[in-house]
Amino acid sequence: MKEIAKLDDIKKGGFIYFDHHDEKALLIRTAKDELYAYFATCPHEGKTIMWDNLINRILCECHMALFNLEDGSIYRKAKGMVIEKGLRPIEVTVDKTGTVFARD
Repeated sequence: MKEIAKLDDIKKGGFIYFDHHDEKALLIRTAKDELYAYFATCPHEGKTIMWDNLINRILCECHMALFNLEDGSIYRKAKGMVIEKGLRPIEVTVDKTGTVFARD
């Protein structure tokens, strides 16, 4: 397991980027205090994705594609956009000290 961050360093409704297996990844802490992590690369053209707390979706600003938080599946793709798969998830866990780890 790889240490990502301290839970207290991520505000509720916020996110951080971290490196996982030499790739950029995204860790989201929801307003309900749930954690989700994905590789931060849009499967369409490889642009970086981000968390949008206002609409409760993961967003690729390049083509305004949206992904579901719970499973990384495609919520909405831009017209004419060829994308067949969702985001690649990363399993995370929190220890009793509040440290967040990514599982290999």
